[in-house]
Amino acid sequence: MMLRAIATDEGESSDARRLMAGLSSRSLEEQRAAALALHDFFETDTQEMTPQEVEGFLAETFRGLEQLLASAETHHMTGAVVAIDALMEVEAEDATSVRGDRSWLPRFAKYLRTALAHEANTVETLHIACDALGHLARAGGSLTTEVQQLTRTLAVAVAVAVAAAVAVAVATQP
Repeated sequence: MMLRAIATDEGESSDARRLMAGLSSRSLEEQRAAALALHDFFETDTQEMTPQEVEGFLAETFRGLEQLLASAETHHMTGAVVAIDALMEVEAEDATSVRGDRSWLPRFAKYLRTALAHEANTVETLHIACDALGHLARAGGSLTTEVQQLTRTLAVAVAVAVAAAVAVAVATQP
């Protein structure tokens, strides 16, 4: 398994911790790479795991995302949103398997709500959240009402972030 080999080379004891470190990076490029690795892991490597191993990895991933979202650091929240966006793109092949259990979509909606309410949002993070919200809308089905509420919240957050950016630009002009 690709991620286990990377984790062993770097001395990490957990695939999820390795990926969370990438999602915690200040570099959006590194965050996207970690999110892509997480996506690829669920697309391919989980087929080699027992359902219990997948459940454990997923639980550890959720704990890591919750820690990122609880952080006061904007780049942590951005990393969580990038990961959520990537995970919503995972295609479930078998609806009866752990991989096919889409019950984590409401959790992702909750995570996006938390991210949108973050006091240190940036325009870039809000843009990523828009992408994630679009993926949630396509995957959501029964989450339609929640997606509509999140869309309104996102619109307000974008307006506030743009207003703050304009205020800073005006205040710093000579």
